[in-house]
Amino acid sequence: MSSAAPPLRILLIADEGRAAELGRYLMEQGARVTEIGSLFAARVAISQPYDCVVLRLASSDTTIDAVRTMRQYTSLPMLAVMPDRGALERIAVLDAGADDSLSSPYLERELFARLGACTRRTRAPATSARSAPVR
Repeated sequence: MSSAAPPLRILLIADEGRAAELGRYLMEQGARVTEIGSLFAARVAISQPYDCVVLRLASSDTTIDAVRTMRQYTSLPMLAVMPDRGALERIAVLDAGADDSLSSPYLERELFARLGACTRRTRAPATSARSAPVR
């Protein structure tokens, strides 16, 4: 019998007002979400076990700076959700350290699919191979 994958543990860094709707959707999909409203609080919270970081801030510049800052503290997969202002800003956020970028408006299902893709290779499988002795 195979066991279901554990729920995604997401650290959501978002401006006030943006977090509620996004956090609610992620929780409806079964994720465990910790909503944080500042980079200072995120730097403290990152010491807890998460599978990924989602950034949803008001401006692309703020998002790019936040990705750079968070990358100094964690190697967790990061998904940046930003207003659609063109390819150059999406490239800039990827160059700053995000693993993926999603322009808003977006389909909620696409958001969850991208989170799955970002975390696919970093999440521990339900039955860990680490517990088996190496021969």
